[in-house]
Amino acid sequence: MGITAIIPCYNAAKTIGVAVNSLLLQTLPPKEIIIIDDGSDQKTKEAISVLDHPTIKVITQKNQGVCIARNIGIQQAQYNFIVTLDADDSIADTFLEKTYNAIQKNLALGGVCCWYNYIYENKIIMKGKPQGGGLKDFLYENHATSAALFRKEALLSVGGYDQNMKLGFEDWDLWIALLKKGWAIKVVEEYLYNYSNTPNSRNKNALKNEVEIKRYLFEKYRDDYLENYDKTVAHLLYQLERHQKHAKKIEMGLEYTLGQNLLRPLRWLKRKF
Repeated sequence: MGITAIIPCYNAAKTIGVAVNSLLLQTLPPKEIIIIDDGSDQKTKEAISVLDHPTIKVITQKNQGVCIARNIGIQQAQYNFIVTLDADDSIADTFLEKTYNAIQKNLALGGVCCWYNYIYENKIIMKGKPQGGGLKDFLYENHATSAALFRKEALLSVGGYDQNMKLGFEDWDLWIALLKKGWAIKVVEEYLYNYSNTPNSRNKNALKNEVEIKRYLFEKYRDDYLENYDKTVAHLLYQLERHQKHAKKIEMGLEYTLGQNLLRPLRWLKRKF
C-alpha cells in the first residue's frame, strides 16, 4: 500500500518546485512522485533537473496534453492510491493524511478532494467549498477539484482521463465517469488545496471554450441529461439568462463610453466659450 503522486508539467519553471515540495513535506508523504515533462521549455527542464529526491521519477515526452500525461502517470504508478496535482498548484502538509484516512474508511470511495484556496499573485482572493454529491449534481457543475486522492482501481475502471478533453474541464469529466461507474466521492471540509491562477492555467483556456466543452459533455452523457430533462432545460435557460445579462452589461458599458467620447468635444467648446 502506498501513494503515487502525478504531476503533469508544461512550461512551469517558476512553480514546479513549490508543487513538488508541498508533496515532500506531507505528514503522509507519497512513496513515488512522477513528473511528466510534457514537452516543456529548457528553463522548465532545468528546474525539474534540480529536484533531487529518491522518490522522484521524471518521464519526458513531446507535448501531448495533460490528459495523456496523467494517463501515462497512472499506467506507470506502482502504488494503489494516486494523488493528482498540477505543476502550478500546491497542497497543505496534511492533505494526503486526511484524504487517505477518509478513503481508507470507505471502500466505495473512488476519490477524495477538499475545499480550496484560490490564489492570484501569491494572495488568497477566494475560498472554494466544493460540495461533492452524486451524478445528478455533477452533470451541471463540477463539485470537486482537480487535486484529489484516487484509488488506482477506480481510475483504471473508467479508462483514466478522457483524452478528447483537450480544451479543459477534464477533471469534471473524470468525476462524472467515476460516479457513473458507481464510485462515491467525498470532500474533506478543510482548505488543504491551493489552486493558482497562473498564465498557464488550463481553467482560463477552458472558460474560453466553455460552450464547445459542454457540447461534448452533453453528447457524451446524452442519456443522463435526457433522463434529467427538466433539470437540464432549467440549467440551459439559466446559462442563457446569465450570458444575456453579461452581454447587456457590456453593451451598456460600450454605449456609456461612446456617449462620453461624443460629448467630450462639446464639453471642451463649452469651457472655451
